[in-house]
Amino acid sequence: MLHNLFTYNAWSFEHESNLKDYCYNIRDNGGCSVRHSNIGGYQSPALDLDEPKLQPLINSILNETSQYSKHFETKIEYLYISQMWISINSYKDLNIEHRHANCMFSGVYYISTPPNCGSIEFVRPDSDFLNSYWWNVERKNFNAMNTNLWWLSCQENMGYIFPSYYAHRVQPNLNKDQDRISISFNIQHGEKPKSYT
Repeated sequence: MLHNLFTYNAWSFEHESNLKDYCYNIRDNGGCSVRHSNIGGYQSPALDLDEPKLQPLINSILNETSQYSKHFETKIEYLYISQMWISINSYKDLNIEHRHANCMFSGVYYISTPPNCGSIEFVRPDSDFLNSYWWNVERKNFNAMNTNLWWLSCQENMGYIFPSYYAHRVQPNLNKDQDRISISFNIQHGEKPKSYT
């Protein structure tokens, strides 16, 4: 009998929005790009979480995170978005492997995903041990038990939420003509903040 000892997962959701112009306006008028995990491309400073245009997306993310968090069976009663930012990746722009610190959940919401714009990849938390002990083991097929890397496709109006300690990266955008646009976010728990600003 097979016993699942630990589970790694992510939560997907859909939300209709029209934020493309908003993202380009932030890029064109919001100052210099921030450098964190991005190689090339544009990453905005933290967004104003009181911005009216973001409220439908924020409400959707919080509702979806509330549903996702129930699977962890914690005693957390209140979740809030602590930070959001925009990423615009043009041809060959990418994000290297990284984690989001000082939060419980993290996620990404896709606004524009042209063909060949790259996917998000997750690295299993024990990948170093898997590589060290199983470096010479041939696999007939890759599955959740024997691989250290899993990717999820990016689609417009779709997002993913995952524990913030998951290491992840974004493949290069190989579309020469169109940008991949997304909004990333961090979610924290605790007392409700008086204001986002």
